[in-house]
Amino acid sequence: MKNFEHAVCTWPRLTICHRCNRQVLDGLDAGMAYRVDVIPLTLEGEVCARLNDQRTYRIASRHVFLRELPDIHATSDGNRPPVVAEHICAPIDTRHISQADTPDVIALIKDRYLDKATPEQNREQVALLTIAGQFDLCVTDSPDDQDPPF
Repeated sequence: MKNFEHAVCTWPRLTICHRCNRQVLDGLDAGMAYRVDVIPLTLEGEVCARLNDQRTYRIASRHVFLRELPDIHATSDGNRPPVVAEHICAPIDTRHISQADTPDVIALIKDRYLDKATPEQNREQVALLTIAGQFDLCVTDSPDDQDPPF
């Protein structure tokens, strides 16, 4: 598939996987449907995903694009875009989450969390809400002067 000028690309859409209830992004890239996890991967995580027969995708300009092997090799020097993997209903290895790329992924799905984030919260706090949502965790806010409820 070399000629992509007439293929359809859509904005990623945040949905829920009906099997595992995790959030995923789905859409079309060059006319091909994708469904990816919203967790950005480190280079090691991308290699593990590829060895597990999962496609990987880069996030750029608020779109999701398929990564080919030459793309992976060309960006292995540390100049790589945020990368996500094709969704499979399996536990996520937290060692492979790219914390540096989390804000870029959040930019794609932030509308879902705007009602939970106050204006004074920064990108790190919104990222925490998103990651917690992926693992079905609850994040609570407690004033610094109170003891934890446990």
